[in-house]
Amino acid sequence: MLSYKNIFIFFVAGALIIAFFIFPPHPRTEEGDQKEITLVIDYGDGTKRQFRGDGITFMEDENAWSVLQRAAAAAHIPLEVARGFYPIVINGKRNGEEGKRWALYVNRERHRNSIPLDVFIKEGDEVLWKFE
Repeated sequence: MLSYKNIFIFFVAGALIIAFFIFPPHPRTEEGDQKEITLVIDYGDGTKRQFRGDGITFMEDENAWSVLQRAAAAAHIPLEVARGFYPIVINGKRNGEEGKRWALYVNRERHRNSIPLDVFIKEGDEVLWKFE
């Protein structure tokens, strides 16, 4: 019979294996080769948080979810996600509050029905998550 400790270890190992395939390791670039992208989180109340550089540089096979996840991890911003890694809460702002939802824009183009894992980012892009 499996103990709770063994179940926990099994669960964590499985989660790490899944995370490896969803977010494969990226080769590090040389300091001079870093390519910038910009991430903006607009809380819909006049508050915006912008990330550029500071670990938010472009990586091959980058997508809108991985950019948000890296910035949130670096800045200790809590995230809650639904299927497809679409955020339902960013830093306490929950979909449905005030009749607003999190919307994804890349270079000012809205990605209304897109899964963030499928929205690929290019060097120089601006990713905006807006609570509207």
